[in-house]
Amino acid sequence: MDRKIKRRVCMFTTLTVVYIAGYLLVTYYKNEKIIYTTYNSRSQYSIFSGNSKSTSRTENIDMSHMSLTGHEEARIKTCAHNLSLKVRYDSARKFLTLNKSLCWTHHTYLKGNTSFLIEVGGNKGDDSEKFQNIYSPKHIILEPVLIYYNRLTERFKENRRVTVLNFGLGNVSKQVNVVVHEPGGLGTSIYENKNGSTEITIVNAIEFFKNIGVGQTEVDLLFLDCEGCEYIVLECLIKANMIQFFKNIQFEGHSHLPGIKLPFQRYCTICELLSRTHRPTFRFILYYENWRRTDLP
Repeated sequence: MDRKIKRRVCMFTTLTVVYIAGYLLVTYYKNEKIIYTTYNSRSQYSIFSGNSKSTSRTENIDMSHMSLTGHEEARIKTCAHNLSLKVRYDSARKFLTLNKSLCWTHHTYLKGNTSFLIEVGGNKGDDSEKFQNIYSPKHIILEPVLIYYNRLTERFKENRRVTVLNFGLGNVSKQVNVVVHEPGGLGTSIYENKNGSTEITIVNAIEFFKNIGVGQTEVDLLFLDCEGCEYIVLECLIKANMIQFFKNIQFEGHSHLPGIKLPFQRYCTICELLSRTHRPTFRFILYYENWRRTDLP
């Protein structure tokens, strides 16, 4: 069987799993009295389109249509000028030394039967388990690396409030080969610019969120720790005017990865546009931060 046929078989299998998983998620959350949209044959993941054959690592969101005021442009320019990898290093040192528990303890609003968390980048599930032990929210975890997806499904197999899906998010649906770092898999990223032997699936972020009903319901926390995908996912949500449906957005920045183009400019633009709808509740610049919608206490 040649490589092209193998790829098509793999893609067909992935599509089947994504469709079934999406259907089960919709059914499950409806039963839990959260309203989600049903699947429509013309409105499914864009992985069904021709983009599914793409293996390009290039991800570029045209934000030029997002008109900026003169003050916003000036703030972005100043912000980008003042950033460096040293800023990220200093933020990481302070966060890891003093405040790592903020990742979990900051989100007391997740208490309650209907709270909803989407976590992009589950890895081994340490953060996921903390959230479950403290708050027990309804919880979707995305993890594109198969060996970690399998470990996550095993780890949470007895927890009906946790659903684990085997793909990541981007601006287009595609399959990409990555280098998996052992032990732990920490740092595995499509933005390392390395061609590895492990193939992962990336799904169009906007189509994914729409297909699980975001827009008809709101997400209490979107947690992005996905080794660089935070840039593209936030840009997609801002451009599509979907950012308003996420009450809290917590993300780790990965500006140091070589595949992230213009990281400081993009980071500052994201934060400036995000500030139209959200405000920071804690910030370790270029490392870890949480933004809460401005209408919430």
